[in-house]
Amino acid sequence: MSPLVLIFFLSIIDLQTVFSLEEKVRSMDEQMRVLHDQRNSAEAAVRRAELDVRDMQERLRKADRDITSADVYREGLRSDKENVSAS
Repeated sequence: MSPLVLIFFLSIIDLQTVFSLEEKVRSMDEQMRVLHDQRNSAEAAVRRAELDVRDMQERLRKADRDITSADVYREGLRSDKENVSAS
């Protein structure tokens, strides 16, 4: 095989390697983009969940205050009833 033919084949092999590596880079770039998008979506979901937790905690505190107020009111009515019955 002549040196020119050998150089030609080596250059073809090198080009194939370059094309293969370029394709791998494109594929990895797409994978990274997908992973980045998934991460952003997951972070947004976490933020929404944290807001939901805070909202539910506030609603629970309000419900607890309402129950406490109702208990105090009911106890006041019971006391008034006892006072009226005792009279």
